[in-house]
Amino acid sequence: MNETVRFTAPAVPGDGATITIWNSITAFGRSHMLRMTKMSMLQVLFILHGTNASAASGLKPYCSTDGGTNWRLMDFKDASAVATMPVQVAALAAGANKRYAFEITDVDDFKLEYTAGATAPTTWELEVTGIFGSVAVQK
Repeated sequence: MNETVRFTAPAVPGDGATITIWNSITAFGRSHMLRMTKMSMLQVLFILHGTNASAASGLKPYCSTDGGTNWRLMDFKDASAVATMPVQVAALAAGANKRYAFEITDVDDFKLEYTAGATAPTTWELEVTGIFGSVAVQK
């Protein structure tokens, strides 16, 4: 059994801008809380992404072992096994969505960054969900 918590998603980024979609230190107010809270996965659902793709390596997961002083790019497949990170988030057709799920059971701190393409998404809606307990990927 698991519990889920929906986190507030960031506003649409500007042209070529990099934003943090989620950061465990910011979300919990201190570092090293992922294991303590038994958070096992972060899912990001791009619901509306408009007509413009992200930058070539637009979605980047990072981990830290020193409270966020240094972040290391994580090189792994997302839990739904659709892409090796970092990845470009494609423009989505009307009514389409794309889910990325990141297993984070073995990291101290985690953050996920998004870099817009030269032209930012025209529309933007995200669902950012934390899963606590057993890992169950929704596809």
